[in-house]
Order: sequence, then structure tokens, then C-alpha cells
Amino acid sequence: MTVSGEVDLTSELELRSQIDAALAERPIAMVIDLSLVSFLASCGLTALLQAKQQAHEQETRIAIVANDRRVVRPLEATGVDQLLSVYSSRADALRDIAPGDTN
Repeated sequence: MTVSGEVDLTSELELRSQIDAALAERPIAMVIDLSLVSFLASCGLTALLQAKQQAHEQETRIAIVANDRRVVRPLEATGVDQLLSVYSSRADALRDIAPGDTN
């Protein structure tokens, strides 16, 4: 899934809803692409951590794409980048979590 714009209190519920809907399909792997995000608030970090927990419970591999400093910085500053699988491109994320699948 691709996320764009600002991830803050006004968009957090929409993000969680989209993540829940995607995970309800019980995919083998899921990529959350944040490369179009211009701002990532703490509630967005929490949503990503909750997505990881939910994915883990249903055995879905999850990866985050973050390549803009406005998103990478909050991930690094909070240590969330150490808890999530973060990649600089969608291709790298897919190659790691879904070997042989290029979609």
C-alpha cells in the first residue's frame, strides 16, 4: 500500500483503516510505502508498530519503504527503524520479504 501526504492526528484513523483492510486479506507479505509522505507524526509511528504486531500475529511479513529524510528521521530518532524492516525502495522491500515476487 502507498501512503501520501501528512501522517498526523487528522489522517491516523484513515491510515489504520487502510492497514486493517489490507491485513484482513491475510497476505503473505505487505509493503507500506511511505516514500510520498511529507510528515510522520508519533501517531503514525504507533500505527506502523501496531501494523507490525498485527502482521506478526497472522504471520504476514511486513516492510516499510522510507526514503525521505522527513520520514526516515522520526523512524531513526525514536528507534522504530530498529523494530521495523525499513527499506529505501519498494523493489528492495519486495526482494527481501517476497523473494521471487516482483509485484
